[in-house]
This record gives sequence, structure tokens and C-alpha cells, in this order.
Amino acid sequence: MGHNAILSYFGQHQAQELAPDLSILDTVYHAAEDLTVTSVRSLLGAFLFSGDDVDKQVRVLSGGEKSRVALARMLVQPANLMLLDEPTNHLDISSQEVLQEAMAQYEGTIVVVSHNRYFVNSFVNKVLEIRNGRAALYEGNIDDYLDCRRKEQEKGRENN
Repeated sequence: MGHNAILSYFGQHQAQELAPDLSILDTVYHAAEDLTVTSVRSLLGAFLFSGDDVDKQVRVLSGGEKSRVALARMLVQPANLMLLDEPTNHLDISSQEVLQEAMAQYEGTIVVVSHNRYFVNSFVNKVLEIRNGRAALYEGNIDDYLDCRRKEQEKGRENN
């Protein structure tokens, strides 16, 4: 960990760790340090929870809804380093777009593991490849990485 790094983590099963008896609003509000109830409601609106929906208990939510609550809870906690492990699991397209926009606006560092190329392509600016026990860092998004890999493979075939 770097100096002054404040870590926030979202794992594939993070939604299962939510307190089932709390409401959506209480779950996120209690995690927020400096936000008002109005600010938390606005954030929840961005995560597709509006009106009386925020008063639903976590236990009655679908898997995708729980993931959205867990992601919103993570975003209200102060952090400058986010680790996301398959954050789009259980999310519908609308929820993925909301999260994608939040990630694009995030000012800290995001390390994301995802099989969802469309999701990460809009906000990723570096790709870390780990292959055969070696790590290589590529500038750009996933499309740039794949283009670079294709060129490297073509060059390798030319040299053989």
C-alpha cells in the first residue's frame, strides 16, 4: 500500500454481507461519513432507488439490487483506492451504466478485475496484464491493449 492510501473494496460476494434488517437508506447512510440524508437519497436515485424504495429492507432485494446497494455504500466511504472484483455480476445494463459513470468521475485509483470489456473500456486508462508469471503495463483502455497485443503477435510471427 502506498503512503496515505485509503482502500475501498468491492468483491463478487459483497452484497451478501449487507445487514438484512436494515433499509437501503440506512445501509448507505450509516456508511457515509459526511453526507446528509438528502445527498444519500440522491446517490441512491442514481443507483435506481427512488421514493419509498429506499425504505425497503435489504432482505427483500434481488441479487442485483443488493449489489447496487453494496456499490453505493462503497462509494460513500472516503477512499482514494478502489479495488473492484467483478463489480458487474448481477447488475442489469442500467445499473452497469450508472456504475460506469461513477467510475469515470472517480478521482482516485481504481483497480478492477472484470470480464465485462464494455463496462471497463470507458474508464480504464491502463491495463495490467499478468501472463506466464510476468506483469506488463499497457497505456490505454481494453481496446488499445488488444490492439497492442495483436501488433506484438504479428511482429512475433514476422520475426519467426
